This record gives sequence, C-alpha cells and structure tokens, in this order.
Amino acid sequence: MIRIELQVELSYEVDDCGADFVFNIHAAHTQSQIIRAENLMLSQSIVPHMHTDRVTGNRYMRLRASPGVLRVSYCQSDRLLTLAINEFGNLRQGHSRVQTIRDWVNSRVAFAPNSSNSLGRRGRPARHRAALPLPRSPFD
Repeated sequence: MIRIELQVELSYEVDDCGADFVFNIHAAHTQSQIIRAENLMLSQSIVPHMHTDRVTGNRYMRLRASPGVLRVSYCQSDRLLTLAINEFGNLRQGHSRVQTIRDWVNSRVAFAPNSSNSLGRRGRPARHRAALPLPRSPFD
C-alpha cells in the first residue's frame, strides 16, 4: 500500500466586493484509494458547498469569501489526531468537552499572518503543541 499525505496552504486577499471560489484540492473518491483523514481549515466563517463528480470522483469545494484575507489549509491530520487524543481523549463526550477544546485553542493558538509555512514555524516541521493557524471556534 502506498500512503500519501497532502498538505495545502493557500492565501488570498479578497477585495471589498467579496469573491466566489471553486477549489479542487480534496482527494478524489475512487475505488482504488482510501481517504483515512482530512482536515480543512478556513480563516473565515464560511460554509463551503461540496460537489463530487460521479464519473471521476473528483471533489470540488465552492464558497463565497468575505472581504479580507482568506486562508485555506490542510494540516497533518495524523499529528493533529495524536494531539487531540493526548489532550482530550480522557474527557467525556459532549458539550463540556467541546468547551474545553475551544478554551484550549483560544488560549494557545493565535493567527499570525506569514508566521509559518508548510514546514511550520521558522522552517522546522510542526510538532505537538505547535501553534497552528486555526480559525476561531464557531461556538463563540
């Protein structure tokens, strides 16, 4: 079995009118591959619309961005999953765990444009507890 990890980081400056986007960055749904994990992060509170082509399995994401900076990124899901299990795996499922995760993110993560790249901060691979540029919680 061949395992491929994909990480994509895109950044756009959207003018005062807003902008429509169509992305083809998701792995295709086909019989010859299994998608183990995906993690999409958007810097704006946007609900993307997904479409899968029935013939090719290619997936397209359409969204309308507001004025300002729009960042679209995938992170390394296996590292994020390990961090989540270590930090929150022992907590009971439900609203209190969601609040704990939100509080953890708000106290440790700050969005700082141009402070990291696909290798993480200062060109080194991201490690656990690294500050990931995550969007604000939708529960706020």
